[in-house]
Amino acid sequence: MTNNSIITIEQALFNPQTIAKFESVLDKGAKPYIRSVMIAVEADYKLQQCTPDSIVIASLRAASLQLSCDPAVKQAYMIPYWNGKKKVYEAKFTPHYLGLYALAVRTNKYSVINVTPFPAGWSMELDVNSGDQVIVNEEGKPVVFAPRVRPQDAGAWYGYLRTTRNFVKKVWMTKEEIHDHARKFNAKGYNADGSLWKNPDQVHTMEMKTVLRELLNWADKSGYGDNTLREALAETEEVIEVTASDAPTANNEEAQPIHAENDNPDPIDDGAWEKWTALCQRAERLSVTHAEVNRETTTKSDLRAGYMELQEFVEQAEYQAEAA
Repeated sequence: MTNNSIITIEQALFNPQTIAKFESVLDKGAKPYIRSVMIAVEADYKLQQCTPDSIVIASLRAASLQLSCDPAVKQAYMIPYWNGKKKVYEAKFTPHYLGLYALAVRTNKYSVINVTPFPAGWSMELDVNSGDQVIVNEEGKPVVFAPRVRPQDAGAWYGYLRTTRNFVKKVWMTKEEIHDHARKFNAKGYNADGSLWKNPDQVHTMEMKTVLRELLNWADKSGYGDNTLREALAETEEVIEVTASDAPTANNEEAQPIHAENDNPDPIDDGAWEKWTALCQRAERLSVTHAEVNRETTTKSDLRAGYMELQEFVEQAEYQAEAA
């Protein structure tokens, strides 16, 4: 039964129509990515019981965010959930802690992002003289260095974020607060039989991810390069009814790209694209990093926002180069 299930899922993933969908977001990396999805399926008996359509949808969602489903990479999960109405297991995508971390790093906006375990009894308090938040131990004394604590022994988690423009945000959540938060905002996902919150090997990662989510909720995600981070943060572990009506079956051999030419509601004209290309060339001469933009899928308004943001960094670098 298991071998037949793996074969059926493999047929659905390597169906020409499915490959075309993956190619629309990964180009030549589509087939290697699909093979990594199969690695995840072959390593998880419950995933093998999921419908092939739901495996396709979950992995395609991860691919659209440039997150790997390979268990060794730890960027995205495909979680098997029981669909009581359909009486089948279905896979649902959710980002791993390291996946969210990777998306945040790719924006090039953050110089420091840390989520660290602390012992029970420690807390973060407001220094009324400086207005800063300080960590105090169980004796109420301020501390400078974090103690070594195993994740499974954590009584609280501390999140710290500093942007390249020196905006700082700190988040402190006790273990109880984290689990209360998960039960309140994601009761179905938290209590589900296949929930990662119930897995002793994964619960610490879920605690870390909760703190990281709270931390990134305060961050500026307005630029064009933050689209994938915004989308990943919008994902939850909630049990939902997976819609598989638009996914190809293993018997559907007709290949049709997922994006048509008119899918972009605000396409980039030649003039805007030439300006963007010229700015990127200026940035590269000054070793200023910039995101790779797909002209077919990026809207003109998003490109404009990205142009203004990159232009500021380029002009600052040019000014510094002239001053030197």
